[in-house]
Amino acid sequence: MENAYWVSPRGFVHEVPITHIDYIIKHPKPFGTSLDQIKDLHDKHGEKLGQEGKAREEIMLKYMKRG
Repeated sequence: MENAYWVSPRGFVHEVPITHIDYIIKHPKPFGTSLDQIKDLHDKHGEKLGQEGKAREEIMLKYMKRG
């Protein structure tokens, strides 16, 4: 498996050990969110927390656009 990262516009590099969505779930604060907000999005899409589905897509796009 190749290395994956989150990189902020300010140059902070966060290595992603498993998946990008798993990293956000375990470290919501740097993304300006909370675990409750992440859970709400998964519930909205009828998905399990961390599932690679519509909630993940919405979360990933939101934070990529935000920078």
